Amino acid sequence: MGGVQHVPSAVFEGVDYVALGHLHGRQRLADGLRYSGSPLAFSFSEAAHVKSSYLVDFDAGGLRRVEEVPAPIPRRMARLTGSVEELLNSPAYSAYEQCWVEATLTDQVRPLSPHERLKRRFPHLLKLVVPSLTADVGSRDLADLDRLAPVEVALDFVTEVRGRPADGDEVALLHRTFDELRRLEATR
Repeated sequence: MGGVQHVPSAVFEGVDYVALGHLHGRQRLADGLRYSGSPLAFSFSEAAHVKSSYLVDFDAGGLRRVEEVPAPIPRRMARLTGSVEELLNSPAYSAYEQCWVEATLTDQVRPLSPHERLKRRFPHLLKLVVPSLTADVGSRDLADLDRLAPVEVALDFVTEVRGRPADGDEVALLHRTFDELRRLEATR
C-alpha cells in the first residue's frame, strides 16, 4: 500500500528475514530486510532496472545467506529518442532492433506514418511518443470557419496536425478531392 518511508526498519528487529513486496525496483534496506522487486519490467520507466530474486538460506541459528539470482530477460526494453530518419538509419540504434521499444520523436514537422515506418526496423515497438507540434495557423476564430471554403479548413487542419503547411502536391490533391465531392453532390 506504500508508506514504506513511514515505517522504521527497527520495527523488524529480532526477525531473521523480511521479504517485502509491491515495489517494482529491488531495494536492500538491511541484510535481512529487502524488496526483491518485480521479476520483469512492467513499464518503460523500469527499462534500466536490474531484475532479480533473492535465494534466502536459513539454518538453526537463523539467516545464513542471501544470494541474488538474476532474472532471465526474455526481451530487453529500450527508450530511444531521435528523428524518424535517425531512428531508421543510424547504426547507433542497431542494438535495439529486437528490444521492446519506446520511441520519442524529435522531428520539428510531424512525419508521415512514423509508427508503420519504425515497426519495420523495430518490430517490437510498443510505444511511440510524438510531442505536440505547434503550428502558426493564425489561430482562426471558430466563427471564421463558417466563412472558409471546405478546402481551406482542410488545409488549416493539415498545418495544425503536421506542424507545417501542405506541400504543392497535397494542396492539389485536396482541391481535386473537394472538386469531385462538389461534382458528386451536384448530381444527387
